[in-house]
Amino acid sequence: MKTAPEFLLEGAKILEERGKQYDTPGGERSMGRTVTAFNAITGQALSEAHGWLLMQLLKDVRQWQNPGVYHADSAVDGVNYAALKAEALSRGAAAEWPEDDERIENIGRNGGEPHYAEADCWIEWEGGECPVSPNTVVDFKRRDGSVVLLGHFAYTLRWKHRSDASDIIAYRIHRN
Repeated sequence: MKTAPEFLLEGAKILEERGKQYDTPGGERSMGRTVTAFNAITGQALSEAHGWLLMQLLKDVRQWQNPGVYHADSAVDGVNYAALKAEALSRGAAAEWPEDDERIENIGRNGGEPHYAEADCWIEWEGGECPVSPNTVVDFKRRDGSVVLLGHFAYTLRWKHRSDASDIIAYRIHRN
């Protein structure tokens, strides 16, 4: 029988090893790219956290498929997916506005997608028709000060202003 701390330690070792094998030395970080591909193919708007939840549920279903049989890998993977989901959620929930000197202005458009000086620059928005193609995945800032970094398809958002707290006042192309 393993204790909860033993599951966490084993899970941390597995995350580190899988990161070396598949992603980066920092650990497992493939879900952002996975949900971006899924969203592009299906037209859905899953976030990275949704992807980790899906994997966690898969492991739970496998664990309970045969109620009398314990699946050690499903148990440890479920712990890891819960941790990765929590990390993804905390990044979105803890987002703050960048300092003024970190803002980068839109450097122009050529009849289509905005062009950026850097991958994470924010473009101020004063309302109107959707400024990017409908299937572009974006992050955005609202008038109320909230920042949404989970990546939403542009077509799912209200781009016109109503002069209320939910107006989008800035956006950027979502990065994983």
